[in-house]
Amino acid sequence: MRWIQSPSVAYAVLLDELDQTYIMERAILPAIGGWCFSGGYTDYGETAAETIVHETSGKACIRIVGKKAKYLGQWFEPGPGVTVIGVLVRIKTADVDPFVPNKEATARREVNLWDLEPEILAFNSNRLALAAAREVVRKERAFEHP
Repeated sequence: MRWIQSPSVAYAVLLDELDQTYIMERAILPAIGGWCFSGGYTDYGETAAETIVHETSGKACIRIVGKKAKYLGQWFEPGPGVTVIGVLVRIKTADVDPFVPNKEATARREVNLWDLEPEILAFNSNRLALAAAREVVRKERAFEHP
């Protein structure tokens, strides 16, 4: 298949009620062994939301069906030459199933949103999504607690 423009990738910053987020250790190129948020390439005709649902349940073992996503931004990742869409999805700890290593992810790590060091993320777009997610949460909390 030929792409008219750069292929797109969709990633989700998953955030539970304890401010824990979940990152995956990659088992595939690019960035084998690198950490990133759950996501992947959108198939032809597929929406970013559809991509995030099947990539998150299949790779991260986290259920997000029926959850709303908040758009964080869109970035271009020059190394692999892809356009990346980032979203924030609120989950519950009960949505997190035991992790099963698979052909694309060898491990899942739970880390507090505020403690996650951006430098450990394999892709710049994931670092930008992290910053955007933190800003969304800060604004929400400022609104809730004047």
